[in-house]
Amino acid sequence: MESHGPHEEDLFAESTALVERAKAILPAVREPLVFGFRSSGALSIYFDATRAYHFNPQNELRRIFLDDTLYKAHAGQLIRIEQIPESAAVRLRNIELSIDFASELIGEMNTYLLSLQDAVDTEQVRIVKQIPEHAQMITRLRHRLPQLLENRIAMSPHANG
Repeated sequence: MESHGPHEEDLFAESTALVERAKAILPAVREPLVFGFRSSGALSIYFDATRAYHFNPQNELRRIFLDDTLYKAHAGQLIRIEQIPESAAVRLRNIELSIDFASELIGEMNTYLLSLQDAVDTEQVRIVKQIPEHAQMITRLRHRLPQLLENRIAMSPHANG
């Protein structure tokens, strides 16, 4: 198995909330993809260390992590979370997104999800590691991707919906 640097291995190992998870190689993508399911059925997809999409069991988008910025679902909309350093702690502030910027985030997510869907449909995804060992990870992902592309935003950022 080829190595893609220490951080991607940490991503797979550290995703312990995903009780079923896999590391997969996609064609023409440098870093492996990590995806998996929480015990509730909530799906998370890490395209790399700087881009992750998290969904609840109803396939609604609940969080986006993109280039060190967290976006979360709030009342069916996406908001950005800003960290404000204070003397003894960090305060979080919710920032509303413009409709255009939120649409751009969703459009970019769709590009990644469609690329993943194409790779799954054409059997170009190769699992290199998974927990548990005999889980049907690609089959589960194949069934979920069309629903994710409906672009429903959750009412809250919590994994259980």
